[in-house]
Amino acid sequence: MVFISFDRLDGNNNPVWGTQTMIATASTGALDPQNRNIEPFKTTAISSGNIVICFDDYIGNNYHLGGIKVGRHQVLWRASPSVAYFNGKGGYEISNGVNYAGSDVQAFDRHVVFGYHGEFFRSQGQAGQHLHFYDDGLFHRPVWRVSHRLSAGYAVPGFVGNGFGPLMVRTNGEYYCYRE
Repeated sequence: MVFISFDRLDGNNNPVWGTQTMIATASTGALDPQNRNIEPFKTTAISSGNIVICFDDYIGNNYHLGGIKVGRHQVLWRASPSVAYFNGKGGYEISNGVNYAGSDVQAFDRHVVFGYHGEFFRSQGQAGQHLHFYDDGLFHRPVWRVSHRLSAGYAVPGFVGNGFGPLMVRTNGEYYCYRE
């Protein structure tokens, strides 16, 4: 992982980037998550526990979430393995018609949430699910339940369009997840 700082804006309001700084590295095995960042809007998250979160949206038989401690050079944990069907335990469905699975990852405090929009989920719609982990790799729960059914030809509320990423908000000690 390379971090590039944003220093200031120039006279045309374009960003002036600073120098590159290596914040974490890890060799990857065949099953390790890799930040492929195929889509231009993908981000990398860092938790308050200084864990760089690796999110792999690839539809492949591997782990799709991992963590590397800032300044270290090895993967601490791997989670969200590929599964044929959601198992309620943080699995990442890669079959049954899914063309684009994952979307984006965010870390807030020590919580990690990634989006699984599951485009063409089971050849019927979108999964529209987000999965909640902690920055130690422990799966907490899904934020949304999977629903691929259409009602009278209309998408179920919350499943319209591409659900690319969660927007996490904390207020009055409570966390809220809004989906784009």
